[in-house]
Amino acid sequence: IKEGMTDQQIGLLFLTSALKYAEKEIRELLASIAEMTPEEFDKQPFDYPLDLIDELTEKEDLKLFLEKAQKLAQKIQNKQ
Repeated sequence: IKEGMTDQQIGLLFLTSALKYAEKEIRELLASIAEMTPEEFDKQPFDYPLDLIDELTEKEDLKLFLEKAQKLAQKIQNKQ
């Protein structure tokens, strides 16, 4: 995570990093957030997850979560 990244960029970075390790769980999480089944979620347009993330970044709870995630990632990176 780089200084000056937008919430959308951080959210996308977080999601793509998480997908490497938990694709099924992330898909189920995003489907749940969108209030649909994973099967319904899979039928959405290819860029739908990006639209969903963009919408989520407008919510204050997600912004707080991403700020905390960014601080934690930087803390971990500094220890390496």
